Order: sequence, then structure tokens, then C-alpha cells
Amino acid sequence: MKPLERSVLETIRRHRLISRKNRILVGVSGGPDSTALLAILVRLVPESVKTAVYIDHQLRPLETGAEISHVKKLCSCFGITFDSCCVDVQNVRMSSGESPEACARRLRFAAFARMAEEHGTDLIALGHNRDDQVEEVLIRLIRGSGASGLSGMNVRNRQIIRPLLCNSKQEIIEYLDGSDLPYCTDSSNTSRAYLRNKIRLELIPLLEQEFNPSIKQTILNAAAILTAEDSYLDETAEKLYCSVVRETELPGTANRECSFATRPFRKISRALGRRILEKMFRQSDCPPTFQAIEEIMKLAQKGRTGTTIHFSGGLRIIKTAEEIVFSSRPTDRNRRHRRNDTFNQTVSIEGVGEYQVPQLGKTLCITRSAPVNVFDDSAQYMDAQQAIFPFELRAPLPGEQFQPLGAPGKKKISRFFSDRKLPRHQRHLFPVLVSGDNDIIAIPGITISDSMKVCQQSAAVLKICWKQTE
Repeated sequence: MKPLERSVLETIRRHRLISRKNRILVGVSGGPDSTALLAILVRLVPESVKTAVYIDHQLRPLETGAEISHVKKLCSCFGITFDSCCVDVQNVRMSSGESPEACARRLRFAAFARMAEEHGTDLIALGHNRDDQVEEVLIRLIRGSGASGLSGMNVRNRQIIRPLLCNSKQEIIEYLDGSDLPYCTDSSNTSRAYLRNKIRLELIPLLEQEFNPSIKQTILNAAAILTAEDSYLDETAEKLYCSVVRETELPGTANRECSFATRPFRKISRALGRRILEKMFRQSDCPPTFQAIEEIMKLAQKGRTGTTIHFSGGLRIIKTAEEIVFSSRPTDRNRRHRRNDTFNQTVSIEGVGEYQVPQLGKTLCITRSAPVNVFDDSAQYMDAQQAIFPFELRAPLPGEQFQPLGAPGKKKISRFFSDRKLPRHQRHLFPVLVSGDNDIIAIPGITISDSMKVCQQSAAVLKICWKQTE
């Protein structure tokens, strides 16, 4: 067994990258790293390697044919299947505004995931090496990453494995030369138009010559320290997240929310607080940035109640009296499925039965029965003799009042919601039920009017409750 193969086998065992039941898709561009990776995996775990996939980014049409031919020959020699697919980097990035590198990377990873599903593989092996790791850490430093980003790429990230990440480019070239394995050379690797290439061709040599001859190892050491610390902080933050953050889907809407109480959050260390917020942003499909995290940290510390901050992807962050709420709504591209934060329907209710409320995606159910001794907490019960049909379900009018069950007198609906600590952005989910003479008799899902309460003399009751519309 050759030294590089022995080293990769040690990496596989130490990080438990591959088991006998795994089936692997290997991403192969035809370059030295992916060529060596394919050869080594076929040698070490032949029963697991199922297919090699080439991704054509349509950026180098003059070289693509030779690379595909090379990878096909490798697959034929090794007795595995070959597949390829194209991604349109140029057109996609024109609409997304991404850099060519970022767009190519995103489309490439998405393509690998699709191909893995098509071929029935559960692992995707990529040929990133130790030198790539140094470049990646510097790229992330330049772009302003935190500790998590500066820890670099992981040997394993879900279904992605990087068996060569502990080995240098020089080791890989020596292995290929010693094995008489040909490989292709990507002409774009010499172009200084790309940040990664500028770092490899200009920044790292400058750092080695002028500052630290061992700068690569120094960066790798720092990344290793940050990886261990990042893992610890992640585990701690995850436990806190589960105890601090409440995740909900708002009934009958396309919205979802996650929130945390500001008082206990202020007692959490800043480092862990940042990680909790980062996860909340990701849960809301909005990328976390340094500025966004700082803004929410300030909002949690001393923000005014009612403050609303808008972010991309339809995310709103709202400061209530006691909470910070991440309210995620469909983007404008899905506007037809989007719901407003007002209730503007009027539903006529002629008697007992079920009444669909499309704007809320729910159905109001009203049933009549003999008096009951056990009440369902999810429903409201009224004296049937006091409840005179027809009813209407509508939004409360400005300044409108009613007397809640058990209250000494009347109260404005807005004040009642405030006393119940119901956030403003959720109040539209609770329209009022009024009788024929326009008196509020209930707020379905919350309470009834005191005048409608069930007593010993009640001969029958009306049960009011919500259910999801199927």
C-alpha cells in the first residue's frame, strides 16, 4: 500500500467516513485531486464506489470534451459507472448576482445531490486537499467569517466526505506520478480573475516569503483549534436553542415563526447568543450576516416594543413586550399564496354547522348539545338560549368593546389582546363572532362574552371550536 493510500485509509477510519453499507458517488473533474481520489477509493473500498460524476459548468467548452473522455476511461478501467450533467453558471449568476465561483459551487453541490439520489448513493466524495483548506480559510477570513467559517471545511459534512483533506497537493501529484495515472489541467487555475487563484498564486507565496515560511501549517493549526472550539460551542448552543427558542407554524397561514423571550436571552453569553440567532436566521431561510446578528442583539437588549425589521426572503423580526419573533413569510415570487396581516372577510353563520374561513385556512365548527360537565380547553361553550342566530364572523372594529368571560366590565378588544400578550402580528388570526344585533359574543379560540356564559339554568350549550380545513 502506497503512503497516500495508507494516509487516506487512516483518515477514513479515524473519522468513520465510510462503512460497508455505504454507496459512494465520487465527484471527478479529471484534475489531479479527483483522479487520485477515485483511484484510491477504488483501491481501498471497491465495494462502496458506485459511480463517478463529472459536472460541466459550461465555462471551458474547449477543455470539457477531453476531461469527460479522461474520466470515462478511468471509470472503464476501474469497472464503475460514469455519468455527467451540465449546470448553466453564466445565465444563473446573471439573475442571482453571485460571483462565478459562488454560483458554480452552489449549482455543483445541488447537481451532486440530485445525481446521488438518481444513482442511489448515500455519500458524495470530493477531492479537496490540505492546500484547498488553507485557501478556503483565507477566503473566509477575507469575506468576514466568524469562528465557524474560519474552522474551514469538514472532513465530513452530512453526506459530503473529503478523504484527501489531510493530504497536500504535493503528496497527490507524487502519488499520481508514481502510479502512472494521467490527469487533466484546468486552464482557469492560472487566471487571477478568481479570488481563490489570487490567494494561491499571490497571497500565500507573499506570506511565506515575507512573514512566515510555515504559514500553511500555521493556518491549518488555527483551523484545527477553531474546529474543536466550534464543535463545543455548537453543542452547547444547540442545547440552549431547544430550551430558549419556540418554533411554531401559524394555523391556517403560510407563515411560520420562531421566537425567544428577551429576558432569559440577555443572560446568555454573547458567543452562544450569536449562534442561536444564526440558527434562527437559517431556520427562516435567510442567510445570517454580522450586521443582521448585531442588529438583533441590540434589539433584544434595548429595542422598543413594536419595532419591526425586514430581511430578505420575506423574513420579519418583531420586538414584542417580552419576545423577539422571527416571522417568515413567502417571498414576492409566491405572492399569490401569501396572506395579509389583516382579516378582511365576513362569514355569515345561520346556525349550527361548519363554516370554512379561507383566509385563515380553518373551519369554524358550531355544535349544539345538552349541558356538559367536562369542557374541552380547545373550545368555547355558550348558553344556547342566549345565543340568537344569525351570527357573523368578522374583524373587530376600531375601539370596539366587549365584556370578556369573568371580567368586571367591558374592555376594548385591542386592550384585551394586549392584556393576553397576543402579539400585534398575530391578532388578525382571531376575528370576533357577533350576534344579529352586532354584540360581540365570542372571540373563537380565546374566550366568550360574559353575557353568554353557561350556568346551572342553561338547558343547552353551543360549542365553538376551530379545525384545520382539509
